[in-house]
Formats: sequence, C-alpha cells, structure tokens
Amino acid sequence: MIDPQKMAQLKQQRSVRAVVPFLPIYKLQEGLEQRIAIHKDQPDETQINYSVLSVNKNHSAKLQQFVESLGGSVLAADKGTIGSRFSANLNTRQLLKVAQNSATLFIDELGDAQGEDIDDVKEPGGYNWLETVEGYAGQGVDPKYQGILHKASRPIVFSRYSGFSTAQPDASNLRGHLAQLVDPNGPYRAVVQTSSTDYAKTLDYTTWSADVDEVLFDSDLLKTQSQSNAGSQMSRPGAWSKNMVAVGGIKTYSTLSRSDDGWGNGASIGPASDDRIKPDLSGQYDNFDMIADGGGYNSRGGTSFSTPAVAGAFGIFFQMWADGVFDGGPGKQGAPEFRDVFDVRPHATTAKAMIIHSAFQYDFSGGDSDNLSRYGV
Repeated sequence: MIDPQKMAQLKQQRSVRAVVPFLPIYKLQEGLEQRIAIHKDQPDETQINYSVLSVNKNHSAKLQQFVESLGGSVLAADKGTIGSRFSANLNTRQLLKVAQNSATLFIDELGDAQGEDIDDVKEPGGYNWLETVEGYAGQGVDPKYQGILHKASRPIVFSRYSGFSTAQPDASNLRGHLAQLVDPNGPYRAVVQTSSTDYAKTLDYTTWSADVDEVLFDSDLLKTQSQSNAGSQMSRPGAWSKNMVAVGGIKTYSTLSRSDDGWGNGASIGPASDDRIKPDLSGQYDNFDMIADGGGYNSRGGTSFSTPAVAGAFGIFFQMWADGVFDGGPGKQGAPEFRDVFDVRPHATTAKAMIIHSAFQYDFSGGDSDNLSRYGV
C-alpha cells in the first residue's frame, strides 16, 4: 500500500511511466483466474496445492496466518518459514481472497517434481592439463571413470532415494538443506552444489524460481541446475532463477575437436521470457561413460550430465582460488598458510562471473545456427 501523497510524488517522477493498482488478476498464474470464474456462482470446496509468494520475507508469517483464518492449510513443513514462499491448500474462494491480500506477490502451481533430465569432457576443458601440470583435481573440495574432482577430500552425495518419494527434496526443505551445506560449524562446508532434477518444465519465472533466488542469495552457495532436454525454451523453473548457474548442453559427437560441436535440438535453450541469457553455461551433452545403477558401466547423455560436469569446473576454480592462483601465486593451501577451500571461498557471484567470462565461446551466427548455446565449459 502507498499513501496518496507519496503516490502523487511518484507519478511526477520523469522515470515513471504509470502507476496502476496491483489487481489480484496480476498475481495469478495464467489460467487460475478462469478457475476462480468458473466457480464464482457454484463454489468448489476442493482444495488444491498452490505456491504462494509474499511481497517479502517479513510478510510471510502474517500471510500464512491469513490463509489459515480462511480455512486454508499451510503445509506443515512450511509453517514458520523465514522465506517469502510457502505452499498452501486452497479452494477457489480462498484462492481469490489470498490474491486480494496486499501481502501477496504471486500465486502459481509448482506441478509435480520430475526426474533427471569423461574423458572427452576433461580434455577440451583443460582439466587434464590442470591436473598433470599443476596438480588440481579437487583436493580440499567437497579413475577412465574418474570425474573432474576425483581427488575431492569430502564429496557430498544426496540421492533422490534418500528418504524422499519424489525426485527431489520437498520444496520446504530447500532453505534448511542449503543452510546445512554452508554451516561453517557443520560437517559439510560445501562450496558448490549441483542439481539435475527440478519441478515441471515451464517458460516462466515462477514462485519456485523466486524462492530459489532468495535462498541462494541468503546462503551464498554456488549452485548449478540443468536447463532440461526439451530442445526448446521449455526449461526447469530453477534454471530460470537469476542467482542460479543454469547449464545447457552441446553435442560433441564423441570427438575432442570443437569444430563439429552443435546443439542438435537436444538441450533446452533460452532466452528467458524476460530476455535474460540462459543457460549461463553449457557442457558436453552426449556420451558420458559412467557407473551404471545396477553395476558395470554404461553411456548416457543429457543436461543431467553436462550440469555436474560444469559444477566440476567450479570445484577446480574454488581449489585454485584457495591455493592463491588469483592473488599472487599458488601454494597457499600448503604450509605455512594451509588455506581451507571453504574458509577463503569467494562469493558465489564472483565465482559465477569468473567462470562465465573465462569459458570458451562458440561462434554465433544467428537463430538459424546450430551453435545456439552461448558458452561451453
């Protein structure tokens, strides 16, 4: 809300084009207004799960109380959350009331949580040279089947089968999960996290995208997210987040030369609906040799695999940062300084900028070109 005097002053600013009411319809995902209209005269008491984004974190608790005063229910795990977003079960009448509340910024549906979207990776990326000549292979950061960080001292692995029935932790666990990873007194002390699963593909920046942005800003953790494999702009909502490192894919066709690389209608692409460049980076999309679920080895592809490969590049960067490569010379992880990767890590935004601006850039000749992914790691 804004008082009339301040509104008059705002309208007089030369940089302001218009000041208009923030109507409830502007707060609803496209299609939800029709759901409300259909049941205007014949109320439907069936409650559906919605994702509600408050104006900011300070409004979340009161908005949750308002939801419950209407007879709606806030998901138990979200009650008392310090974040701006929470999930609530609402019927159409309650949905309209929440949209009319001045503390509400937007409401949408998350949809169902969905599943997953190296030698050839290590050579063109320069990782073999870094390990052979300089010895960087992930020491201090969290074999033909060796990964980029195969010498990491404490890799942290979370499986979608680790106590959850869906393809990822429940949305309400995101803030607590990341807080554990960056707790300086905790067991993890992580510097990078990667994810190859997320909610249903969309063209929009959703409440989940906003939630991820807020959590990443608060935790200052570098996180990579697969863009997905739709061969179009349909992408994971987390990939549209502004603080996320969204990762696309380049088909290498099993050659080390970049001359035959291409998009090949595989990975999801950008730009975002607001014209931001997405994905932020791209990695190898095809022919990853790896350990198979049931034993032995197999070859797979997709942004589910290009994304952790790009995360590996960030892991090497954090190791090099701790060792002093960017502030006067390497060797600071050893005596007498013994610099710890977590303790001296740069901000996530610094790491993101460093990797993007040092990544290989493919030639781009327009929308008809097959090299539609802007950067490759």
